[in-house]
Amino acid sequence: YRENPKFGILFLITTICAIIYQIIHSNLTKEIVKKQMEKQFEGLDPQALEMTKKTMDTMNNPALKIGSALIGVLIAVFGVALLIFIIFKISKVALSYQQTVTLYLVAGLSTCIGSMFKAIYMLISKKAVGTNAILNPSVKNTLIANIDIFNIWYYVLLGIGIYAMGKTSKKKATILTIILAILSIGAAVLPFLVGIKK
Repeated sequence: YRENPKFGILFLITTICAIIYQIIHSNLTKEIVKKQMEKQFEGLDPQALEMTKKTMDTMNNPALKIGSALIGVLIAVFGVALLIFIIFKISKVALSYQQTVTLYLVAGLSTCIGSMFKAIYMLISKKAVGTNAILNPSVKNTLIANIDIFNIWYYVLLGIGIYAMGKTSKKKATILTIILAILSIGAAVLPFLVGIKK
């Protein structure tokens, strides 16, 4: 992957997994989100409430779900890879942007596998995962929803990739992996830390 960093198939796999997970998860959380929104907008005049319901129905359109999942993957892959690439440049890790995208996608295969296991579980149980983060948003519930064995493996694979592809020391690869993990987790809980959500 270092000498020939082609990521087309990896990107396709990531996109398919994201779309499948997004559709299944949003279908199962639709009623939960609807009830939460109605609770938040209690006291609104009937016209405003009806407009809110119509907006939510539009957001649950399958084509829109697929489109939003695709846009999300594009931003996540190429945007996050760019940030990682900048950190690599500052840290003098010898990886190009294309190599960084490839590394990100290879490491991300673990989370793709995880999303498919979660999708299968949701189909069988008819229960959405991560509902606590929706019903009771907090630092704790957000961390629980975002940290699992597959995400941990993502960082392990990322660290191995930085060491092997970046031709850097194990110590440097470990430090960079920890920094990237802290930034990622920090971004997830930042709204709660600054008091936007409680």
